[in-house]
Amino acid sequence: MSVLLALGSAITFGIADFLGGLAARRTAAWSVVIGSQFFGGLMLIVLLPVLPPATIETRDLLWGAAAGIAGAVGLTQFFRALALGAMSVVAPVSAVVSGAVPVVAGVGFGERPSALAWAGIALALPAIACIAREHVDVVERVRADVLVSALAGGFGFGMFFVLVDRTGDGAGIQPLIAARTTSVLLLGLLGLVTARVVAVRGRLLAVVAASGVLDMGANVLFLYSVREGLLALGSVISAMYPASTLVLARSVLGERLQRIQVIGLAMAALAVALVASG
Repeated sequence: MSVLLALGSAITFGIADFLGGLAARRTAAWSVVIGSQFFGGLMLIVLLPVLPPATIETRDLLWGAAAGIAGAVGLTQFFRALALGAMSVVAPVSAVVSGAVPVVAGVGFGERPSALAWAGIALALPAIACIAREHVDVVERVRADVLVSALAGGFGFGMFFVLVDRTGDGAGIQPLIAARTTSVLLLGLLGLVTARVVAVRGRLLAVVAASGVLDMGANVLFLYSVREGLLALGSVISAMYPASTLVLARSVLGERLQRIQVIGLAMAALAVALVASG
């Protein structure tokens, strides 16, 4: 069940990113990010009355708030890296780090995946890099600050997974509410200070809202995945989310997949099978 939840999380994350990417082509990226974060948090509040009662401890809310800070830092660093360097460098570096950090943390917490699961993890990380790889016609030298920001972005995303995993099994989705509230406040403040936020209206607002709701749905699936199983396994599968984004880009927008991305998709499928078998 844990693997299925993580796989559902990856697929949903990818769809949310696809919708967010569509919206970002038509308005300021920061408006899309903050808007989607807001609508995702709103979805959690709407769901609360219909969910089973939770046993909330202060530490769960603190872990959630810390996860929100990590996610916000990761997002700002990721955007900074994209602004300064090529997506072909930034995306694979951030994606692999975001998958690797929870694996290291899980082992540090005492998790011991099986040999097959380890084989799946070993295959998943290069698969993520291949899937996230973007084409560039000119090979450019990687600036040190771009690499640092890409690493920091991936580390922030990975720490979000780790910190969410530290919340109690009986805490329900409340830690995610704390995480989202924190990230919305931080990102909203940063967006206002840097004057990067503009109003989003009409159909575009609906796309942003859908992206936010799906993103939060993916977070919920991830949360229950790591509560059912191992952080190392759930996080590395969830980190394969670029795969569903690529499939949608191919089927909806008609974008051509590079050979390396097709290879990455095949590697990801095999990695999931190995992890599930383990």
